[in-house]
Amino acid sequence: MSQYTRTITTSNLPPSVPISFTTDAGVAVPAANNLNVFGTGGTSTSAAGSTITVTSTIGAAAWTDEAISFVAVVNNGYFCTAALTVTLPAAPTQGQFIIIETTTASSVVLQASGTQVIRMGSSASSVGGTATSAAAGNSVYLVYRAATTSWYSISTEGTWSMA
Repeated sequence: MSQYTRTITTSNLPPSVPISFTTDAGVAVPAANNLNVFGTGGTSTSAAGSTITVTSTIGAAAWTDEAISFVAVVNNGYFCTAALTVTLPAAPTQGQFIIIETTTASSVVLQASGTQVIRMGSSASSVGGTATSAAAGNSVYLVYRAATTSWYSISTEGTWSMA
């Protein structure tokens, strides 16, 4: 009884067989005939047959109306419908966000937690300080940066007073 053994190397594969997979941040090479594809943060992956599906929920915020002071939850948007204070989350992580839209001319105050700072353009609050709006239609989209314990505005509408 004889056996035939053939060693497959990249040099004897047909050119249509992928041997590496290029991404935005590096190249993946299958190991033991397997290539792992994972999501992170707000991204997940699933597979069926020859299809890999990548689903991203980043930027998809749940929106609520708020008429009394509250502690904001990361990755959410709020319509502030009355005078109130929004306390920013005490322990956010890098890249998490809060969106505030004022629908009232009454004061809406954003309160930083602990050692946090709120930054809007070249203006910044004091440590644990505030940003205050007093006009309907003012809005701010804040993203957290862990290295500086700061909430950075990536979009601001209207005038906000920093303290």
